[in-house]
Amino acid sequence: MNGTILKRSRFMMAWGCVVLLESIILCFVPLFNLLAFEFAFAISIPITLCAGFIGTRAVRSTDSWQKGLKTGLFKLALVLGLALVPILLNALRVKNCNFGEGLILYLVFPGIGGLVGFLWGVGLEHLVRNKGGRLYLAVWLGAVLLALFRFWGDPPIDLFSPFLGYWPGALYDDVFLVESRLLISRLEDLVLAGVIALAGMVWRRGRGNLPGRVIIFLGLLTGWLACHTVAPERELEIQKM
Repeated sequence: MNGTILKRSRFMMAWGCVVLLESIILCFVPLFNLLAFEFAFAISIPITLCAGFIGTRAVRSTDSWQKGLKTGLFKLALVLGLALVPILLNALRVKNCNFGEGLILYLVFPGIGGLVGFLWGVGLEHLVRNKGGRLYLAVWLGAVLLALFRFWGDPPIDLFSPFLGYWPGALYDDVFLVESRLLISRLEDLVLAGVIALAGMVWRRGRGNLPGRVIIFLGLLTGWLACHTVAPERELEIQKM
């Protein structure tokens, strides 16, 4: 028991150090040294990766999956808060134009991205017991490599990623706007992650209340399909304007 607790502590300390170190390094990198889009996107990389492993460990950590989810979400919130501290303190050295907008971007990218990764981790660990972490790593790397491949083939293209969110191509304005297509895309990512998590729970634990869980699952799936349909149409509308 003590060994398990020690392993969990080491896991959180290791990832906390990784996230904190990257945040500190970004404070001294031009363009990334203020609370804006570039910082939010960059810090999403370790946070979304860490979040998936937090999700898998939340499922394994206790017999009560509700307690495990609450503990996992608390740990995710700690990681998100830890990454935010250096860049907020760095504002004493580098002037930020708009703190409110920066916090919104932080919520949209590492905030939602972390929750998406957490839900994916929960779902995959339910589907493949004790191997969810490896499967999540494969899914995460596949999504990132696919985005890089698309970017390499056509640099100006806008990239949407289920974990990292969005990258506006090789050329974009200095002012990054949170547009409706980005919010719809993030909602789509979140709903899909919810579908994966609930599918795993239904698969593993759905004996007692299977009808209710199936109804919720179908509702989330319908919501994801709606977002997936609306997002491309909205993008085309913006491009025509």
